[in-house]
Amino acid sequence: MSPKRIPSNTKGVVKEGNSGNVHSSRNKNITKLTNIVMGTEAQGEINVSTQKTNNNNQPRAETSATGVTKQYKPKRNTEQRRPAKFTLDKFLVPIPKQIKKIFTPQKKQNITHSQESEGLGETEQIKATPIAKAPRVITPQTKKKTKCYHPTIRMDYSNEQEASTNGYQSRILTREELQETAKRINKEKEMGDFFGHNLAQIDNLSVFRCILQNPNGINPRLRNLNFQLGLKTCYESCAAVIGLTETNVEWNHYTERENMHQSLKKYWDATSLQVSTSAIRFQQRYKPGGTLSAICGGHWVSRIIEKGTDNSSLGRWTYQGLQGKKPNKVMPILFYRVCQQQLETAGEKTAWKQQYRILQKLFPKEEIDPRRQGVLDLQNFIARKQSEGWDIILLTDGNENLSKPGSWCPMPIQDTPHVFCKEHDGSLCTLIKTCGLVDILAMHHPSSQYPATYARGRNRIDGIFVSPRLVASALRSGMSPFYSFFVGDHRMLYVDFDANLLFGEATHSIVRSIGRGLQLKDPRKVDTYNGNKYRQLEYHKVISKLEKLADLDNSKWQKKHVERYEKLDNKVVEISLYAEKSISRRYSTQYQWSLTMVQVVYAMRFWKLRLKQAKGNKVKQDTLLNHQRLSNLPAASLQSMSMESILAAYKQAIKVMYSHQARHEELRKTYLEELAEAQVFKQYPNLRTEGASDFKSQQIERQINNLNNRENAKRMYYKIGKLLNGEHGGSVSRIDVPDEAYLESPTGEPYGDPKDAKTWKGQWRPVTDPVELEKIIIDMNRKQYNQAENTPFGSGPLADLFGPDGTEPFVQDFIAGKAVVPAGIYNVLQPETQRILDALQKPSNYKIPEIPDITPEQYAARYKALDERTSSSISGLHIGHHKASAEHPDLAWLHSTMMSIPFRKKISPKRWRNYDIARLV
Repeated sequence: MSPKRIPSNTKGVVKEGNSGNVHSSRNKNITKLTNIVMGTEAQGEINVSTQKTNNNNQPRAETSATGVTKQYKPKRNTEQRRPAKFTLDKFLVPIPKQIKKIFTPQKKQNITHSQESEGLGETEQIKATPIAKAPRVITPQTKKKTKCYHPTIRMDYSNEQEASTNGYQSRILTREELQETAKRINKEKEMGDFFGHNLAQIDNLSVFRCILQNPNGINPRLRNLNFQLGLKTCYESCAAVIGLTETNVEWNHYTERENMHQSLKKYWDATSLQVSTSAIRFQQRYKPGGTLSAICGGHWVSRIIEKGTDNSSLGRWTYQGLQGKKPNKVMPILFYRVCQQQLETAGEKTAWKQQYRILQKLFPKEEIDPRRQGVLDLQNFIARKQSEGWDIILLTDGNENLSKPGSWCPMPIQDTPHVFCKEHDGSLCTLIKTCGLVDILAMHHPSSQYPATYARGRNRIDGIFVSPRLVASALRSGMSPFYSFFVGDHRMLYVDFDANLLFGEATHSIVRSIGRGLQLKDPRKVDTYNGNKYRQLEYHKVISKLEKLADLDNSKWQKKHVERYEKLDNKVVEISLYAEKSISRRYSTQYQWSLTMVQVVYAMRFWKLRLKQAKGNKVKQDTLLNHQRLSNLPAASLQSMSMESILAAYKQAIKVMYSHQARHEELRKTYLEELAEAQVFKQYPNLRTEGASDFKSQQIERQINNLNNRENAKRMYYKIGKLLNGEHGGSVSRIDVPDEAYLESPTGEPYGDPKDAKTWKGQWRPVTDPVELEKIIIDMNRKQYNQAENTPFGSGPLADLFGPDGTEPFVQDFIAGKAVVPAGIYNVLQPETQRILDALQKPSNYKIPEIPDITPEQYAARYKALDERTSSSISGLHIGHHKASAEHPDLAWLHSTMMSIPFRKKISPKRWRNYDIARLV
């Protein structure tokens, strides 16, 4: 509180040189106007003057002896007459604009009426040292509440209320207070800035992005929009690894893990989730501590060969191992270290106390420190994994200053979950140095003081550290502002890796098998598909443009012609997919599908759109035309109609739709009869004549029976699936594996090797536990994707000669016929391998033969012999498209010409070079 002011008889007059203070007072609805002035005798001192005004903010009037009222005109002070010799800008330090509320409100002393009558012009004086220049000096006005714009002064001026105690008393900050305030403002400014590299847009196939953050608790339910927004941000940032520490969730509850799985499925095609928490079970969902690591994206998930948690049931870390091209193996490890606490003060539910109880039960004679023990156990685990050839990516919330140097303290590797070492100081920095991990952030952005990663801390307690081999693949690293990803009191840290260098090979997306909208069992749909496709090709003039490219001489073929071909190829694929979509079936699990059902639904939608259009809503004419065509309504329905007529037609369409839904089984039977007739006419075109009625009836009846048998089998398999899987989706829920409990028959005859399911003859046991299922699938994938390891080109002297990629200089000379495999290696190879080598090697004068053009007849004959279910291009142009186009002469010429041009012009279209890997499990 400011010193008590000394009353004075002087009213509205500044006594320069006297003591004063920046102040304001309130009493009896009278406002005192405070002016800041600098006198000639001040010598760096701040003087303040006040003058009284009435309630109308007008100066008081004076009455002369003659009774004439003369308006009082206040004298101008020094500030108003001329610029002061020393102004406020010589005394106050300008600091950033972020300082807004830097004063603690102080209650103002009440001034009695007698004190006010004596006058308040005389003020106290505060010494101030000239230190810097301020922007300007503000003279506050009366009546209206005014704020001083200088960053170190706050003044409140308002009409005073009698006996008010809610006022503020302004004061000048000391130098120490200014410095502390500036530090706080600089920290607030840092909280809203990136540190390091900004989060750049990346290609999620070529960049492996790791994200670390402590969200201080999550709620993985789908209805929690706050957490869903954080996941969406990670998805848009193309995160490959998401590491969340201190999730505060009881992951032992199945519902919480299932909620997390459902949340991840909302954004990624495939994810691998690994969570950890202590073995102490909580009844409620909130449980302090825990970690969550997720590998996001099918192309990364397919590389996982190992995963797990802290096997000591303490919930301290999780890990997932990804296999690259041998010998590259990368293992992201997520570690959460509990905060520093004492046994006497730690809460019963804290993560520190949970780990203490478990460790105390295991080692009752040891002095237990969960923080120290976590570092020792993790160092032993990392050293063991490094000895197995793993490269480590450590993502950690260490709850200690990770910028300080650590000491060197190696320990013997033990195959136990807990280790003890008296020489170890228990610091995470010592673990990092001993394991040879590199601080990526410090390497990319050397600094003596890093921003705090904890909102209420001063140090960097979160970090990402990697093995030395991974340093060359690290592209970017940085910290995001607080609250930018998940709402929490920690920053988000990230590191981007070059995936090609990280895994030693390119990564390809994983494509799920999709349903074929175009199926050739209905000839009527095939004709509709070809008609829609041909009309679109004519509309876009694709056929005429292709004729010009095909007639162009090879000598005149240039880069611009290649670009035109690529555009035509993309347009043909786009039109083919559009034609397929136009005839695709819309399935319903409640009503059986039939063409009549589809038409009545489109009729109802058509009249609903007409009604919206009549009410003034915008409806595209193309949309109306499409619905009119699909509903098989007459063209007159598009004409202008009154609102009453449209409404009546809409109500009638709804009644017709409900009536058709009630007899959907009958409509399905009618559809199958029409389908059988169409299939017979396609197989026997001469049966369309009236003379072959008996044979036609027999063939149609036979085809109907086949279709009915197919329908019954489909229903039966659907019911079996529902009974076996219940409400589960299409994911794997059960696997039968050889039962190793019974290796021999009762007669002593062995059943075979239980690890070889193909030769096993014994009993089988079902596996439904998700954790065991995942382990079995990983083992199957490891065996499946490493089948070439023991082949001649996978290992052995021939593999060393050709190299892992076939890019050794010897390979090019061998293919060109300039080098041969040494006799010592060639002679010990199997005859099949020798024939492969002979076929690969060509004479030096070998020329590639000319490939003739593909004719429409050859195109049609070849594709008619293929099964329409055969897998083909990832663009969506499956075999069914070509089989349907083979029945149309113009479409057959189009596709055969598109296939011949690349061989004729010696070009490689982009679509031909684009390949992918299908998900097998």
